[in-house]
Formats: sequence, C-alpha cells, structure tokens
Amino acid sequence: MSCRHNAWEIGADETFSWRIRLEICRKLRNITDAHQKIISWVADMADAGHSELTHAEIARQLGRGKRTVGEALRRARLLGLLECQAQYRPRPGSVLRWRSANIYRRTMPQSPAVPRPAIRRRHNGGTPGHARKEDLEKRLLNKERGGGAGQIDLLAARRKAMETKFAAPMRPLVKSSCYAR
Repeated sequence: MSCRHNAWEIGADETFSWRIRLEICRKLRNITDAHQKIISWVADMADAGHSELTHAEIARQLGRGKRTVGEALRRARLLGLLECQAQYRPRPGSVLRWRSANIYRRTMPQSPAVPRPAIRRRHNGGTPGHARKEDLEKRLLNKERGGGAGQIDLLAARRKAMETKFAAPMRPLVKSSCYAR
C-alpha cells in the first residue's frame, strides 16, 4: 500500500473493507443511494481495467444525469474513496488541450468516517439579484426599528408582510343574482 493525498491505494483483498466504508458514508448521509451506486460502479470498472471514463459515459451506462455523476465523484474524492486524474489530449493546430476522460482509482481514507463533513455546496436560495423572503422580512423590520442592532422578531415581520399583501380591498368573486336572497 502506498499513501497518497490522505488516502491509501488499496488492492483486491481490501475491496470488502472499502465497500463497508462506502456503506458507512451512505448511512452517515455523506452520500445518497444514487451516489453509492455510481461510486461503486466506477470503482469496479477501474478495478476491471476500464479506468478511463467520462461523466457522460458513466451517466449513460447507469441511466443517471451528468450532474448527479459529477456530484457523486466530487463527494467520493473529498471523502477519500476515489482518486481522479484528469487526462488531456492536444488540440490539432493549437497549443491548447482538450480535457478527455478521467482515470479513476479506488482508495481507502486514513481518517475515520465523520457524519456530514463540510463538503456540500452552499445554496443561496435563488439568483444573486433576488433576495429570499426571510431576508426581506429582516430588512423591513430593521427599517422600522431605524436600522437598530436589536433582536429580530420574525413573527412580527411575517405579520407585517401578510398585512401588506392583503391590504388591497377584495372584490366579490361572484356577481350573479342567482345567489342573492
């Protein structure tokens, strides 16, 4: 075994331990069931000698999306379950190169499995130009308090938002005389 990037390269005799580690990562919710199947399939293909795979090939073989495959392999790299080496081929008539298939290798992490490490991406809840509802409520409440640095009362902010939403007079839905008595 050789140590590289905080993980041990493993042989065929340690594959069972690696699969147990993969299952532990799934039970700790570091990866999903789909991620587990993708990572296991890629590792099996790498062990069988088919280590040069693209995300599109993996997605087509397993019936998954390219983004799901990419996210699964990203998490596997960060958890130390797989190593990825990017391959490049020269562009004809240029000094630039194209990225081609990646080479994957199964590795065993040295550190113990920890639930939910900080490997997830942060989602802002929308595009940069749009603020979330809670942010708007906080800003509205801070304006009312004069930009004060006090504690924010979210219930009051929600009430204020609902009052402004339904402040317009409501029109009757039905103007038929058949319902009038």
